[in-house]
Amino acid sequence: MDIPEAARAHTEAGAIEFTKVAVTMAGKSFAENDSAPFMSLTDPGCKGCTAVATEIANQVASDRHPAEPRITIDDVQLFSPYTGDRVEVDVLGKEKATTMVNSAGKVVGQLDEAVLRLRLGLLWTEGGWRVGEMMVVNV
Repeated sequence: MDIPEAARAHTEAGAIEFTKVAVTMAGKSFAENDSAPFMSLTDPGCKGCTAVATEIANQVASDRHPAEPRITIDDVQLFSPYTGDRVEVDVLGKEKATTMVNSAGKVVGQLDEAVLRLRLGLLWTEGGWRVGEMMVVNV
């Protein structure tokens, strides 16, 4: 996967840009029923990321997926102090309403719009930023 230069920077701004890439890719992976692109951005120990991959596998097994990527990002900001090798980043956005379709493109359900609040724990590795944890934040 080609990660933009801004998202590869070992800086606070780089962490924020990488978060945008990772969250956008998660949404795209749901729509394409393929968790591999998203999982390529994660650390093997990320339980929240594994949950995303499991849900995508469930979609595949039930022959359904969102007709289009649903995630729009409104705001991304640091939650924890930036230490250089770890940082927590909060994402506020929306999952837009769309239809669920099967592999033939037939509508099989509807997804309502929802508020999206995520916290990603990022790790700096030899390969750049990786998602070490991903969780939904309830308020």
